[in-house]
Order: sequence, then structure tokens, then C-alpha cells
Amino acid sequence: MNRRNATAVSLIALTLGIGIIAGCADLQGVLTGSTQDQSQGSFGKVLFQIALPSSERQIAGVLDVVDRIELSLSGSALSTPLSSTISKSEISSGGASATIERVPPGQLLLSASVLDGIGNVLATGSAPVTVVAGRQATANMTLTIPTTGSVGSTITLEEGSPVPGASPSPSSFSFSPTAQLTGKITYDGSPLEFADDNYDPVMKIKEPGLTLLGHSSAVFENQYFQYVGLTESKPYQVVWDYQGQPPASAAAINTIRLFVSDPITASAVAVDPMVAMDIMWETKASPNYGAYIHPTTDNPVSFSFSKVPHLDAEYQVDVFDVNGARQWSSAWLTSSSVSWNGRKGTETNTPTGAEISPGSYSYSIKFRKVGGTFGGANYYGESFRIPLQKSLSGPVIND
Repeated sequence: MNRRNATAVSLIALTLGIGIIAGCADLQGVLTGSTQDQSQGSFGKVLFQIALPSSERQIAGVLDVVDRIELSLSGSALSTPLSSTISKSEISSGGASATIERVPPGQLLLSASVLDGIGNVLATGSAPVTVVAGRQATANMTLTIPTTGSVGSTITLEEGSPVPGASPSPSSFSFSPTAQLTGKITYDGSPLEFADDNYDPVMKIKEPGLTLLGHSSAVFENQYFQYVGLTESKPYQVVWDYQGQPPASAAAINTIRLFVSDPITASAVAVDPMVAMDIMWETKASPNYGAYIHPTTDNPVSFSFSKVPHLDAEYQVDVFDVNGARQWSSAWLTSSSVSWNGRKGTETNTPTGAEISPGSYSYSIKFRKVGGTFGGANYYGESFRIPLQKSLSGPVIND
């Protein structure tokens, strides 16, 4: 898979999606700003519009989880933030909307919080918006609800007096002055460009060695991300966790599926960018995609792969059954090959458990910082899973 055939998609303006896994619901919407009118003087207004899906079951899933969505605009152009709330009672099958009045031009930050019925914050996020008279600014924001799904949006905001005959002029992305952690994610040094047109990339965040937090960031201009609302001087790990369509061929397995960074300390004055991550990894793994294997003690199957570029890492091969249960994992290796006798075992190159039965399996390649732990306060990650078949008998058919 090359950059033109990677697994995620370029950001596209004018869509907003909320997906709730438990309720299987999608919420579509768009944020737009009105043009200036005489009653507003030098100010404009922002209209946030939401349209729900047609499925009654999906609508019920949204209403069961989300109690309200709180919106806030802040920035140096504002002495106090401007805010608006979309309550649960305002969200119906016909959608909902909220208006923020008297928005001045300038560098602003749109913040959003999704809350449940008892005030728990399900998700938070933000997106910078540069408001220039007669021009259109586009931003993207994605919020992640940890246990139920994700809220994603691409926001278009237009403010100020229109310039007759002038077309909107895009501006280069700049990090928000209120961001505490900034970063850049690339594929072989270039912006992300993926083949799954239904997937919007998002960068998650966690405390070192712990579970994911509710904060997340969209990937702006296919490469930049940022976080606000973090604790200054506290370390965090940035998480790339691709959840779109998996690769369907050996050639398409050229991207790190999961990549967690070394800890980065949040700062009151963020440096641009504070962390850089590159997800190119042409695994060139063997056995190949969909290969047939029949490993035995006398005739083990050999796993081999290319290492992640530019990382001082050690590796582990994991084999899973069709239900995702791990059957075998190798010892951690500094080399890029290991043999397996087809028996069950954990972190061993000479497992002594039962032989696996014929059927469908898959394997992945994990990596971690040398001397570190997978899931710990250090960088680590994993490849996509590569399908295998164990045959009743015979050698590896690796094609």
C-alpha cells in the first residue's frame, strides 16, 4: 500500500458524524457561520445545525446516550467566551440547532462537550477557527466517547462582511494558542491519504501506561493534531489507533495500525509540533496474506518481516484464532524472524501446549521500545492482522 492507497481518508469539509457503537447510531450535521447583517454591525453569528439519521433505532441510540452538547467559542478577540447548549429536548428526529451571536473576527477556538444525563462528560474536543472578513475558514474536530463510540465533525465557519465577487481563500493550519500538546502524523514524511473513504482519522490520548482519556483530536490538513484541556506539566501518550477498513491484500499492509508515542509533557505554551509520528511500515511479512500453513515440531513455519523504520524496537509475533483469541505469542525479539511449531503458548519460541486445529487464523507483529513494555510508558504498536489458514496437512502455500 502506498500513500495513494493507504487506509484512511483526507478530511472533507461540511460533514459531521456521531457514531455510537452500542446504539449503532450516526448523527450528521454541519457548523456554518452566517454573513454579516446590519443589526450585528461588525459581528456575525454562528449557526450549529444537526440532522439525525432516518433510522428510528439509530435516533433512539443517540438520545439514550447524549443529554446535551455544550458549545463555546473563545480567543483573544473575545473578553469572555461565547457559548450555547443543545439540550436533549431540542434534539428530535428533525434534528436540532444552536446559535452563537455576536462573533467577532479573529483567531477563535470552538470547544464542544458531550454530556450524559447526570453530568458526566462523555467527550470533549476543540477546533481552531480563523475568522477573516469575506473569507471562509475550515476546521475539523473529533470527539471520542470511550465506552460507546465517537463524535466527529468537520466544521465550516464563515464570518464577516462578504466581498462581492471574491471566492473563499484557504489559509494554512496554525495550532491553537490554547493547545497544551501539539503534534504531526505523516506517512513517509507526507500528509496522510487513505483509501477508506468512510473513515475520518482521529488522534487519541492517554496517561502513560493507563487507559484512554476522553480527549481526542482530529487530524487537520491530513497531518496536524492538538489537544486542549490537558493538565500543564503532566505527561501524556498520543495514540494512533486505526479503526477503518482493514487491508485486503499483502501489498496494502504498509501502515502501522496501532502506534502509541513516548510520553510528552503538556505545556502552557505549546511548541509546534511537540511530537512527530510516522506510520509507514511496509511489513513485507511472511507467511503471506491468506497463506496456508501446517506447522509441526519437525517442520515449523517461519515468520519474517521488515522492521519499523527509524525505531529502536523489539518485536513479537502473535497468532489468533477466528474469534480473536490469542493462540501463541513469541518471545520478544530484536531480530525480524522466528519459527513456530504450531503449538499454543505465551511469549515463548518453543511452546509446549496443544497443537492448533485446522481452520482460519491470523497473526500480527507487535513492537515496543527496546527494554520497554507493550502498553507501558514508552512507544509501542502493532501491525494489521494478516489472515492465515492451517491446512490438514502439507507445507506452507505462501501465495
